[in-house]
Amino acid sequence: MAEKLRDQSGRLSVDIDNIFPIIRQWLYSDQDIFIRELISNACDAITKRQSLVRLGESAVEFTPRIQVTLDENARQLKFSDNGIGMTAEEIDKYINRVAFSGAVDFLAKYQEDSKSADGIIGHFGLGFYSAFMPAEKVEIFSLSYLPGAKAAHWLSEDGVSYTLSECEKAEVGTEIIITLSDEAQKFVNAGFVRATLHKYCYFMPQPIFFTSVKEEAEESARESAAATAKAKKDETAATNEAAAGSGDTPATDEAATDTAQKRSTAPQPLNNTSPLWLKKPSECTDEEYLAFYREAFQDFNPPLFWIHLNMDYPFNLKGILYFPKQNEEKIATLDGRIKLYSNQVFVADNIKEVIPDFLFLLRGCIDCPDLPLNVSRSFLQHDAYVQKLSAHIVKKVADKLNEIFRKDLPAYEKSWDSISTFVKYGMMRDEKFYEKANSALIFRKTDDTWLHWAEAPKEIYYTVDKEKQAYYVDLAISRKHEVVCLGKEIDAPFINFLEYKRPDTHFIAVEAENNNEAGDSEILPRLQEAFSAYAADVDFGVAALGVDALPAVLMETEDGKRAKQMREMFKQMGQDLNDPNLNGMMQAKNKLVFNTDNAIWTKLLNLSDAETKAELIAQLYDLAKLNYGILKGNELTAFLQRSDVLLKKLAE
Repeated sequence: MAEKLRDQSGRLSVDIDNIFPIIRQWLYSDQDIFIRELISNACDAITKRQSLVRLGESAVEFTPRIQVTLDENARQLKFSDNGIGMTAEEIDKYINRVAFSGAVDFLAKYQEDSKSADGIIGHFGLGFYSAFMPAEKVEIFSLSYLPGAKAAHWLSEDGVSYTLSECEKAEVGTEIIITLSDEAQKFVNAGFVRATLHKYCYFMPQPIFFTSVKEEAEESARESAAATAKAKKDETAATNEAAAGSGDTPATDEAATDTAQKRSTAPQPLNNTSPLWLKKPSECTDEEYLAFYREAFQDFNPPLFWIHLNMDYPFNLKGILYFPKQNEEKIATLDGRIKLYSNQVFVADNIKEVIPDFLFLLRGCIDCPDLPLNVSRSFLQHDAYVQKLSAHIVKKVADKLNEIFRKDLPAYEKSWDSISTFVKYGMMRDEKFYEKANSALIFRKTDDTWLHWAEAPKEIYYTVDKEKQAYYVDLAISRKHEVVCLGKEIDAPFINFLEYKRPDTHFIAVEAENNNEAGDSEILPRLQEAFSAYAADVDFGVAALGVDALPAVLMETEDGKRAKQMREMFKQMGQDLNDPNLNGMMQAKNKLVFNTDNAIWTKLLNLSDAETKAELIAQLYDLAKLNYGILKGNELTAFLQRSDVLLKKLAE
């Protein structure tokens, strides 16, 4: 029989002044991590006890359970587990010395790394003493699995002074009770605690249950009221039947129904202890992948496809990355799209030092137990292991794209509109991704067939809007050019990137002036003189566009188009477009190109009626502007009125 524990009290050695006020101040915005830390400890305690049972060192079988209870009236948050438990001596060792030293070391590192803007990731390592972040008092009740062990009670109100005494506890395990401070009001809210548990603990390896004393009382009151109402109803029915002389009341199965309902509403763990990424890819079905996607991201639109990462060498890495159907207008934030875990414990969802930022356009969960946690982001940027891990993830994504491109091209083409932004952004952000995935780069053509980058000609004609630019598209096609559609915001910088990567390839806009054959240049001076009064803000040129083409069309040089795109990009970046340095660099005129194949010009230049000639010149210029999509407002009204005048003259 164990010797009775003598009550003791003491004061912990303090290496840093006012450790807990500092922790509360610096980690205020991440105060909820104490829930993760305490439940992680509980998981470890249960895992150790399970190991002892398997080894035969503990004969008592048990059902693992972590219980989190919020008592709103008492302002207490309780964490109970049936893990290995602790003796008083172990509490003195692991809580008073080891855990406290770990907290001091954590704070020292946090003070050092927080001088930089990036801070440390996850705030792992604070452990048990994170409980003091929201607390005015912390208590431990623990009973070790060892035969004859006595339960012990530890109490501290400041994390420095403590008392340790014997107590009564019937079941093996540990219970931590946190009496919440006034500043920790948000943790008195059951919804907030439940959401925090879901965030950090949803995939932890031991079952976690949550109870709100207030919610249970309210539910009990509702059930009691319902039972009372039912009893009155049954009593009334029985009285009526007796009065009617109906005899015995027929037996019902209501009791059995009530029992079945109680069984169906038995408490369920709020976490999934066996996330799909733990299974081998060969053991997973498509239905399981889709169900896990819905579970992890609450998105009921099925993803296009996915990558299952499962390897032990050279990285201990498991996870699943999904390619969702992208709606670019609804991507308000990339946070939370790829969640990083360590041994099923949530770390963060924005670690671009581990997961390249362009992958955040995907969704997924990655579990890497060997990832260094209690380190700064700047450390991760230069850590060789992390760099190799990041490169491997990028390679697996590129391999998946190439695999689908080779094995199921129709499915790949069908998915392209959803994944193209991700692929293009990734190629611009990561040169190695471009090198590995460019063979799977494709472009949709105006006829809905496809151009493959690997087979692309040296001149690629493109439109940003095949409906609005239909005339120019038809003009290019009539010249035997294939036209691809590049109308997304990312396409402007992307084609510049592709021209840089493949210098002998050029993208040409369908409305660009070099998309034409040379015209009769002898007539140009006369036309330029005739139109200069109406089109002072453009340059002039001639081209042979065909007898059926418009007499004149507005076009722009490819350089001018790129300058316009640059202006739009700088505008979105908040740059001052009136800056002389930018303004001079990005100015470019459109060009009015006269179609010398059209017979109208000889007739127009020889027209003797000066008034009609002027009206026709203005009409032809406005017609070119209308076709180009820039004739609006008063100019459009004038064009319509002038059309009416000319039609009346024609009808006379």
